Order: sequence, then C-alpha cells, then structure tokens
Amino acid sequence: LGRDVLSRIIFGGRISLLVGVMSVIVSGFFGFLMGLLAGYFGGKVDTAIMRFVDLQMSMPSLLIALLVLYILGPSLINVVLILAVTRWMVYARVTRGMMLTLREELYVDASKALGASHLRTIFRHMVPNLMAPILVVATLELAIMLLTEASLSFLGLGIQPPLSSWGLMLSQGREYLTTAWWLVAMPGIAILLTTLSINLIATWLRTSTR
Repeated sequence: LGRDVLSRIIFGGRISLLVGVMSVIVSGFFGFLMGLLAGYFGGKVDTAIMRFVDLQMSMPSLLIALLVLYILGPSLINVVLILAVTRWMVYARVTRGMMLTLREELYVDASKALGASHLRTIFRHMVPNLMAPILVVATLELAIMLLTEASLSFLGLGIQPPLSSWGLMLSQGREYLTTAWWLVAMPGIAILLTTLSINLIATWLRTSTR
C-alpha cells in the first residue's frame, strides 16, 4: 500500500500510549476513590464496595470488553472507558488495604481529635502516604492496558482506521506474514520493548519507595 512502517509505528505509538495513559487515569481515579471510601469508613460501605469488586473480578475482563465493544461499537473513547471499567478494582483493593492500616495510625486519631473533617483527614493526612504504592500499581497497569488494547485492536474491536495503533498494525499485517514479516515484527517489537520498559520502571519504583 506504499505505507511507511516506521511512521505508522511512531504514530500508532501515540495512539497506543494515549489509550493506555487515559485508561490508567480514569480507572485509577475511580478505583482510588472507591478504595478510600471502603478503607476509611469500613462497615457497610466497605462490605458493599468490596463485594462489588469481588463480583467484577470474578468475570473475565477481556471477554467483557469484547462483548461491550461489540454492542457499543469500537472507537477510541469506548476502548478507554471499557479498559478503565475492567481494571479499576485493582486500585480499589490496594487502596483499601493500605487505608485499613493508615486509619489506625496516631496522626489520624490526632487529626480527628482536633476536629478535622473526614475529607481533610483523608486528603491532607492519609492520601500522601498512599501515592507511592499507587504509582507503582499505575505503572504496572499501564503495561497491562497497552497489551489489552493491542489484543482488542488485533481482534478488530479496538482502534479503527484511519487511526492506527500497534495492535491494529499486527492485525493488518498478519495476512502478509509469509511475504512481508516486518509488518508484524516491527509493531510486535515495539509492544515488547515498551511493556518491558514499563515493567522495569515499575520494579525500580517498587524498590525505591520501600
């Protein structure tokens, strides 16, 4: 078709990374908020949120994404929203577990004793102590989002032409695997190196924040 493979990999990388970053932001914000509520208030709030988390985690996320995208139709916004909906539970569980520990700290009791509101206690005194582990989780989730987006696009329910992504390039190049192997190999290598780099960064963040 006369397309420059390097240019499409660079442009497709913009779309793939945009989908990954936006999905992490949306899922991270919602999951982090749910985890804060569950861990801080406990009781019925915790039970309701965590049972919903358990219910959704028992369902295969990729299958749900395929089903919803088949119904709603593939588009950039739909892919971002579906990826966010299927991965917010990870942030909720991590945040809730850490909040259960932090709410027993003396500085939290002191804040309440001084008359601070729940919002001030949470966001002024507790959230700063959660940012390091949540950043590690978000970095790992970015790699997962990239792989999931590539899978959806490869199956034809992700990014659609005229846009391009690494997964879509894999899908378009598989018909020419025996005659033009680089159409599949180059975006595959880009996905491999990017996800490997993200996981190495996450490992470094995990060790440096201990």
